[in-house]
Amino acid sequence: MHSRRKVDKVSDMHSRRKVDKVSDMHNGQKVGKAADMHSGQKAGKVSDMYSGQKEDKASDMYSGQKEDKASDIDSSRKMDGISGVWNTQKVKSASRALWEMVFEEDTQQFLDYYDAYVADHNKIYTDWENGQAVSMLHRNPYRICVGDMQADSSYIVAVATKEEYRHQGRMKKLLLEAFADSFREGEPFVYLMPASEKIYLPFGFRTVYYQNILTLGSVFGPARTEEEAVEVRAASLKESDMAAYGGKASGGAGIQSRQKITGTGNLRGQRASGGGIICRHAKYSQLAELADFSERVLSESGVMHTKRDTAYYERIWKEQEAVNGGILLFYTEEEPGEACGKTDGVAYAETGESNSGKKLRLWGWCFTGLEDAAEVWELVLDTKDPLLYAQALRTVTEHFREELPVKVSGFVPGTEISGVSGREYSWRPMTMVRITNLFSMAKLLRANTPFACCLHIEDKWIAQNNGWFYLQVSGDGGRLERVENPGSGEAAPEQSVISNEAVPEKSVISGEAMSRQFQNLPCLEMTIQELTDALFGIRPHPVLEAAGIGPLHPLYFNELV
Repeated sequence: MHSRRKVDKVSDMHSRRKVDKVSDMHNGQKVGKAADMHSGQKAGKVSDMYSGQKEDKASDMYSGQKEDKASDIDSSRKMDGISGVWNTQKVKSASRALWEMVFEEDTQQFLDYYDAYVADHNKIYTDWENGQAVSMLHRNPYRICVGDMQADSSYIVAVATKEEYRHQGRMKKLLLEAFADSFREGEPFVYLMPASEKIYLPFGFRTVYYQNILTLGSVFGPARTEEEAVEVRAASLKESDMAAYGGKASGGAGIQSRQKITGTGNLRGQRASGGGIICRHAKYSQLAELADFSERVLSESGVMHTKRDTAYYERIWKEQEAVNGGILLFYTEEEPGEACGKTDGVAYAETGESNSGKKLRLWGWCFTGLEDAAEVWELVLDTKDPLLYAQALRTVTEHFREELPVKVSGFVPGTEISGVSGREYSWRPMTMVRITNLFSMAKLLRANTPFACCLHIEDKWIAQNNGWFYLQVSGDGGRLERVENPGSGEAAPEQSVISNEAVPEKSVISGEAMSRQFQNLPCLEMTIQELTDALFGIRPHPVLEAAGIGPLHPLYFNELV
C-alpha cells in the first residue's frame, strides 16, 4: 500500500512517477494509474479484510435518484467479451496481462499480492477487442470517516489502455460505468490520485488535497552531551540531485531542535541515549494496537480520512512485504508510572520496555520505502509539538543514514516542525474527488444553524445529479429532495431511489406545496464542479459559507498505487 512510487517521466512535479501510458481521453495525454503520484500504495481495500465493507444504505437515502444509468452504458447488462465488472478468472487474468504490459515496472511479487488480496474484492472494469482486454479501470472500496460520520467510497486506480487502442474513448466509457455504479450504490463520491490533473478535470474531478514534501539530507556527527542542544542541519543537495527530484524538492531541510537530548542514536531504530523520539519497526502483533491508535489520532485531528482498523493495517503489512516496504513506530521513553494508563483522559498503549528498563509510549507512525531513493510518508504523531516532529524527522534520517537524502511527505494538514520553514516544502496535487451521488453527499453536510435553499446543479456526466433540488442542512446532517423548477410551474420528473430502501412517500416536491416551501429561500445555481469546490473548501460559496455549512476538509487521503 505504501511503498512503490511510480515515476512520471512527463511531469517534473515528482521525480519518481511512472509515465502514464493510457492517453485515450485527451489529445495524447497520458492517463496512467490513478495513483501514480506517490509511493506505495497499491490500490484498494480488500473487502473481507477491513471493516468498511459496504453496508445497507441508510433509510434516508433520499428521493430523486433515477434507476437509469449516468450514461447509455448499462453495467447491469454487461457481456463478457464486450465490457464487464465481474471479477471472473478470465477478467482477472486479462487485467493482469494488461497491467504487466502497461505498468511493466511492477514486480511479479507485487502482482501476486494484488491478485490475492485486492482483485478478488474490488470491481474491475474492462473493455474488450478480439477476445482480449484492451482497456481497464479498477474501483476499490474504502470506508471514509468524516467527523462522527462514515460513508462508503471508491478509489479508482489502474487506469490503462493498450497502446494501439488509445484515443478511442474507451477510458471515458469505463469511467462513466464506474460513475453509474457508484451512484447506484449510494457512494457520495469517488476519488483518485492523478498523474495529471487536466486529464480528469473534464469529468468533474476536482483537486481537494495537496501533499507536502520535505527532503532531508542530514549527515550526523558524534554524540553530544546531555547539556548540548542537538542541531540537525541538512546537507545541501547537489544540483544533479535536485534534477533527480524534478527540480521541485527542497535542497535539504535544516532542523534545529532546542530540546536537550543526548546522543545521535543508533541506526535501525535502536535506542538513543538519553531521551527524545526513537523508532522501531512495527511487529505484526502490534497492528490492532496501531489501528486503534491511528484511528483516534486522525479522528481527533479533524481530517477526513480512510477508516483505520486492524484489517486495514493487515493489508498494508502484506503489501509492504510484497514491495520490501515497512512500518515504523515512534516512541518516547517514560518512567513506568507515566508511560501507560491514562494521560489527560487519553489512553496510550504500552509496547514494551527500552534497554534502560523504561516504558515506551507510542507517539506515532510512518510508512517507509526504498527504491531509487529513500522515502517516508504519512508521518503522523499524537502531538502538535513542533519539537517532537523535529526529533521524529531526525530519527528518520538516522534510520536512513546510508540512503540519504530521504523524501518525507504526507504530514497531517497543519503540522508544524521546529526549524522548518514553509519555503522548505514542495507540494504536489495529490487527490481528486468526483461527487457521484448528490443525495448521499448531502447526508455528510453539517450546519451551525438550520439552513435550507433551492439548489440547481448541472452535471454533464451523471444525469441523476442534474436539475433542481431542495437542500436542508442542520447539525444532524443534510437532506436533498428533487423539486420542480421554482417559478416554472412545471413538475419535476418522478424519480426512484436506487438502493434497497423503499421510495419515500414524498420523493418530489411540486405544485402549491413547493411554492410555499420555497418562498423567500435562496436559489443557488452551480455546476457539479463548483459545488465540489464549495463543499471541499476549495472555493467557498458565500451563501453556504454564511449559513455555517462546514466544508469537508482538511482531507487526508494517502491510499496510493
